[in-house]
Amino acid sequence: MVKTKRIWWVNTNPKGWDDWKKFGNEKKVQEFFPGQPLTNYKNILVEDIVLICLNGDIGEIRHIGKIKEGYHKNNDGENCITVEAVHTLDTPIQKKNLVEIRKLKAAEPFRMGIRQKSLLKLSENEWSIIREIILSKNPGIGKILATLEGGKMEQTEENIYVLNDQVKKDTERINESFERLKNEGRIEFITFHPSYSYEEFIEGITIKEQKDLETDAAIGKEQPYFRKDGVFKRFCARALADLIGSNKKKWYEIWEDFIKFKNNNKDWKNKLKENSNSKKYLMIIDEINRGDISKIFGELITLLENDKRISAKNELTVKLPYTNNDFGVPPNVYILGTMNSADRSIALIDVALRRRFGFWEMKPNLDKLREDFEIKENSLFWKSIFKLQKINQEILKKEELGKDKEVGHAFFYAMDGQKDKAILLIWTSEIFPLLEEYYFGEFIELEKMFQGTAIYDKDRKSLTRNEIDVEKWLNQP
Repeated sequence: MVKTKRIWWVNTNPKGWDDWKKFGNEKKVQEFFPGQPLTNYKNILVEDIVLICLNGDIGEIRHIGKIKEGYHKNNDGENCITVEAVHTLDTPIQKKNLVEIRKLKAAEPFRMGIRQKSLLKLSENEWSIIREIILSKNPGIGKILATLEGGKMEQTEENIYVLNDQVKKDTERINESFERLKNEGRIEFITFHPSYSYEEFIEGITIKEQKDLETDAAIGKEQPYFRKDGVFKRFCARALADLIGSNKKKWYEIWEDFIKFKNNNKDWKNKLKENSNSKKYLMIIDEINRGDISKIFGELITLLENDKRISAKNELTVKLPYTNNDFGVPPNVYILGTMNSADRSIALIDVALRRRFGFWEMKPNLDKLREDFEIKENSLFWKSIFKLQKINQEILKKEELGKDKEVGHAFFYAMDGQKDKAILLIWTSEIFPLLEEYYFGEFIELEKMFQGTAIYDKDRKSLTRNEIDVEKWLNQP
């Protein structure tokens, strides 16, 4: 194997942060002036890869670049290197997350601490770990890194797995539509959690921001609290305003316009229904089963029903407790809740919620991977699909697990533009630990499943995974 291009880590100087924040967008080339250790600057070569880390309260890898010109004097006679922008990460990689990885603790960027203007070297193994993390957090960057590493020649050709063009076009179209509707205020995305409350979702009383408290204090006001509309109430306000053509923002003002709309239109219900078809609003609630439904929705759970909406046959409105506003749910508001059936909390889902929502099961579909990716027969990806089908068959047979615990195909969609190493990482860092959780304490059964890549230690009553044998395991029938 021929040596890989060298990888360098740059800690930027705070004085130059404004320039580095523009790097990759407004600025394509940036000069970097020497810090420590100086020998690294003198050893750097054109086309070497550079990770740009912006330090501060949260140090993070923000950009990836390459060396355009090595150690030289610029037009002002100053020694420097010139870095060319290649890519700005959509999801920067925080340094604090990297330093926790045992195999990176001895790496120069972490061993030497944060030194501004420092140029630090990464070994091939250290880069391999960081590279996989970058790939997992930034889908679609695989081809960029593969091109950047063009000097990396291997004795055997390694597979690169790529999503087919149609899937990419469909994904791009969906993302564009989502962003457009989100900017128009017609899509809202929230996540429920155990401490999520009625006050956040519908309305409540909260404390004012510091600047407002200071303004009030200046004019002698001593009331630090105010009534605040929650995310669902604000969302319904936008939906109702769109239906009746109101330009108001606050719920009570829109409701007053709605009353006028009813009084001025004898056929107001049909007009609302006509408008509802073209002016739909969607609220997506992720992890809907993790919230306390009765606490979050309160009396409004009844209003979600189709026949209780505004203009419906059995229309219902309620008086809200904090503002005393009349409130109803517009007919053009839709709620899409997502949940993972593998989550134990699904069994505790509020019965009232079950009655008011339809349910669609999203089963693992490993054949979809074959449709969406360009996968060569007998590649590690190809073999992974067969191996996962076999594992899911065993999970289905086990009474304590069953269909809700099957391993899904979503793990592998981060593979776009990646190589076999990423396949191995998915197994060792994501799927294997999940299986160990499913079969907790059942070491003999796990040992059989892993077919020699895991060894049961009878004395310690534990399982030891030998990660370097995963490729061998995938090649076993």
